[in-house]
Amino acid sequence: MRLFIAEKPSMGKAIAACLPGRRAASKTHIEVGENVVTWCVGHILEAAPPEDYNPEWKAWRLDLLPIFPDKIQMHPVENTKGQLSAIKRLLSQAESVVHAGDPGREGQMIVDEVLEYLNNRKPVQRLLLNATDPATIKKQLQRLEDNAKLRPLYEAAKARSEADWVVGMNLTRAATKSIADRDTIISVGRVQTPTLALVVNRCKTIEQFVARTFYDIEAKVKTRAGSVVLMRHSPSNEESRLWEREKAETLAEQAKGQVGSLQVETVRKKVAPPKLHALPSLQAEANKRFKWSAAEVLAIAQELYVAGCLSYPRTECCFLPEEQKGEVPSVMAAIRQGPEASLAEMAEAITEPTPRATVFNNKKMEGEEHHAIIPTAKPLPLDATTKQRQLYALAAQRYLWSLCPDYEHDETQVLLPLGELQFKTKGSVPRVLGWKTHLNEKPSEVELPPLQNGEDAKVVNTRLIEGQTTPPAYYTEGSLIGDMGAIAKYVQDARIKAVLKETAGIGTAATQAETIEKLKKRNYIRVDTKGNLHDTPVGRSIIENLPVPLTRPDMTAKWEMELKQIAEGQLPAATFMEGIRKFVWGGTRWFSERAGQTLVRGGNTAAPTQAQKTGSKSRSGVRKGASGSKSRSKRSSAA
Repeated sequence: MRLFIAEKPSMGKAIAACLPGRRAASKTHIEVGENVVTWCVGHILEAAPPEDYNPEWKAWRLDLLPIFPDKIQMHPVENTKGQLSAIKRLLSQAESVVHAGDPGREGQMIVDEVLEYLNNRKPVQRLLLNATDPATIKKQLQRLEDNAKLRPLYEAAKARSEADWVVGMNLTRAATKSIADRDTIISVGRVQTPTLALVVNRCKTIEQFVARTFYDIEAKVKTRAGSVVLMRHSPSNEESRLWEREKAETLAEQAKGQVGSLQVETVRKKVAPPKLHALPSLQAEANKRFKWSAAEVLAIAQELYVAGCLSYPRTECCFLPEEQKGEVPSVMAAIRQGPEASLAEMAEAITEPTPRATVFNNKKMEGEEHHAIIPTAKPLPLDATTKQRQLYALAAQRYLWSLCPDYEHDETQVLLPLGELQFKTKGSVPRVLGWKTHLNEKPSEVELPPLQNGEDAKVVNTRLIEGQTTPPAYYTEGSLIGDMGAIAKYVQDARIKAVLKETAGIGTAATQAETIEKLKKRNYIRVDTKGNLHDTPVGRSIIENLPVPLTRPDMTAKWEMELKQIAEGQLPAATFMEGIRKFVWGGTRWFSERAGQTLVRGGNTAAPTQAQKTGSKSRSGVRKGASGSKSRSKRSSAA
């Protein structure tokens, strides 16, 4: 018997559907011919709490830090013991194993850690799937490889997990016991702390912002042929702006009557449809349109996924495998059969769907755990809730748009340079509506009068337009997730910036919403009635009093550089962990030197009890969520 171990039930069932033979399904596995398919449910193992290594480590005491177990021990997550027992029993009966975890570090670890925990000695092959359509699965079943080749990837994932445990477990306790009052826990981690810093720094920037007045000059321009057009001198960079009214008035007056040569250029431009949704973009759009939290978007997307009408939502990819081109007719049919009339009409109107190579692209899928979020061949249930319909529509619209031609328009740019001033205007005339045919609002048209390149034009009148600089907007949950994914722009070091661009940012699509929820629950940030995020006094105090390196994303970038080297077999995991221990040693020493200084005062909505501060009755010795975790989505909670 050959045993397939998938990462989650949905993937296990999809694999079983593509295997030959009679099927017999149970709660924990599916028998198909000579194969058996079982599954994990995300992480079904977790790191043991400190007291499992040493009873004294249950207490939160500075003199016991840092906590460095010789080896991080794993034990079953409480509510997954039944599934683990089933895997153990099936493994004992199997002749060989197929690791069917998701591609990538975390997916490699989820199954490998179970095989290691169960002391597996049987041969293991690797099935790499980033899509659940039959064509992709059948293709990849013919491409199994030796799982041992991916051992370095597992070592990298394991090192990341252990590093998060060591950092979170030690520095959360060190910070709390040294610089916080007795009613406050300072939760420290490489993801949540820089994320909190983003919100704090944005709020401080807005508070400290001082508006400046600037002046644009609008000119009424007339050609010799009699065409009249309004043009404006409005520099985009601050260095070229007109800040002094007197100078602006002088330049505006001097421009009257001047004659210059128009520079006119018309270009046919093509605009492709927006990319398919990944989870961060779906969260951002739903937050902007409906003011939903990132966690709520993920929860609704998960409901649709469980219902079978939406693909796996925890993805950072906006592309599809080329094999899914064959699924287009069935997906469009499902959209037409759903309860949303506007979507059905759009799908009906697209008579010649064209899967574009920029979307269905196997090269873009390389290394991705999951493809973009799209509708499946199963229609949206007729009894779907309003919110389910709204979120489904966001994904379905993007999918349908991607099958349409580009929007094309003629863009005309007109320049009139006059000394220090450069007047500009633009026109746009739609030519091919393409995917914009299906928008609620048609593209705007700005048609200019007949203008010829090189013809003379005279400024017949001018006027000043006063404006003011504005502060950046407060973060919303959607824009915060956007910046978590584009964190490189806040980093000065070119090497670190490059790593963050490559790895997308801090946190993952699966954990970013959870990170924001933790910050809200711990009263580090709050949401106002408009959906804007604000720091709280305790949140600001934490960022202002922690060591600067803990508040910046640079640590995550350094980790990612070294984890990539581990995954490529260029760096021993032990060397990486030695660096983590040195970092934690320095951090605990920094906090110990400040012991007794109450720099961070209460404000947590769920203040810790004295037992939690000195050694709680919980298994981990910390308040739930402070460090350690119980599921894949919570595995990095110390981060």
